[in-house]
Amino acid sequence: MNKRKGVWGMQSVTIDINPLVLEWAINNSNYTSRLTPPEYKNLQKWLTKEKLPTLNQLQKFSKRINIPFGYLVLQEPPEDDLIKTDYRTINNAVMNKPSRDLVDTINDMEQKMLWMREYRISIGAEPLPFVGMFEGNVNNPNQIVKQIRKILDLPIHWYSNHPDYNSAFNFLKARIEDTGVLVMKNGVVINNTHRPLDINEFRAFLLFDEFAPLIFINNKDSQGAKIFSLIHEFTHLLTSRDSNVITAVDNEIICNKITADVLMPKELLLELWQYPDDQVAFIDRHAKKLKVSALALAKRYYDIDKIDYATYQKIYEISIQNYKKKEDDGSGGNHYNTKKSNLSETFAKAVINSTLEGQLLHDEAFRLLNVSHSTAFNKLMEMYNL
Repeated sequence: MNKRKGVWGMQSVTIDINPLVLEWAINNSNYTSRLTPPEYKNLQKWLTKEKLPTLNQLQKFSKRINIPFGYLVLQEPPEDDLIKTDYRTINNAVMNKPSRDLVDTINDMEQKMLWMREYRISIGAEPLPFVGMFEGNVNNPNQIVKQIRKILDLPIHWYSNHPDYNSAFNFLKARIEDTGVLVMKNGVVINNTHRPLDINEFRAFLLFDEFAPLIFINNKDSQGAKIFSLIHEFTHLLTSRDSNVITAVDNEIICNKITADVLMPKELLLELWQYPDDQVAFIDRHAKKLKVSALALAKRYYDIDKIDYATYQKIYEISIQNYKKKEDDGSGGNHYNTKKSNLSETFAKAVINSTLEGQLLHDEAFRLLNVSHSTAFNKLMEMYNL
């Protein structure tokens, strides 16, 4: 650090930042486009060391690009950790570099997963028996479909007990949580409404662990797509023990097929098919009934030769138009209801109980639950009847 005279004759601290660290920060942020012209001009001078940033300038720059200040003052650029996760994108697109929003969300979820892992080990829990049970053996998808239905106790007509998508999602979430898997969702980075998650980047991701695997759902997605993603990521958990094994597109295709067979089995689709005059209206009506997206159901009926490509393409175009009109389901409503809905109930109860038993400090509990004060903590405790 150096000191120089400020405009009022007082000394202000400047930081001798390594330009390589600065370049690393820029490359790991998708927010540099937000810089004002004067900020951008300063940045160019920092990179050439023509000028050193003041402490205040560097702190503001850190907040602007959403890179922790501590990284900016390192002597050397940090080695990027490979993100050990599978994340689902639209049309299975390959994402070479995750955004800062996705990275920060994954890091937040990883902290929760690691805490839950240690908690379960401390109470003598056993590894979940189904994790990776079909690793290297996905050639018989029907067997995997049957196993998923057995693990989740999911009959073919499960959807008939649920009046809407939200009820269906909560039902599946509860069934998956009952197996020991944590399920979280959100439409923004932690609590920051100014950092919405981009559905074009990812729909969901899975953090692998034998004791506390975690599924995260992007709440910006459509209702039917969130249900599909939930089963899709659970399928990944059965077919692999390590995200590195499943990043290939062909494995995504396999998991998509298994998920479609779970939610839209062929025998059920044939049972429902009545050779309708208006196939588009039929697909739309039965998608709501089965709690899937119209596009996913159209793809299934196209695959079993019940609708032609022109009809499928028409439904695809309608789905794209509807998606563009869609508003975020997570906006508005009661803050605490949203918080409770986004958290894994299994995880939240474990954190709260550990805090009440004196095994976890309140500050740590607040951080894990993403709340900032005891009022919010007590409200969650009340909502979970603890």
